[in-house]
Amino acid sequence: MARKKLGNDCARKLKARLGDLGAAQTVAELVAGNPQPLNGDRDGEYAVSLAGGWRMTFSPTNDPAPRSRGKRCPKPR
Repeated sequence: MARKKLGNDCARKLKARLGDLGAAQTVAELVAGNPQPLNGDRDGEYAVSLAGGWRMTFSPTNDPAPRSRGKRCPKPR
């Protein structure tokens, strides 16, 4: 279904990003897709790039989100 709506390249990257999310224990472990913290009414959420201008947003299940192993890192500005 994603392939039909988003196209082959974007669907492939979506599948890869979902795998990355499943494997990561912290947001800092995500490198593909240029993960960025969101702000405003989306504070606490993150976005990663897919393809063709599409982005995937997600909310970590931990609150606050673990940004690195063993210690909290300040939010990027």
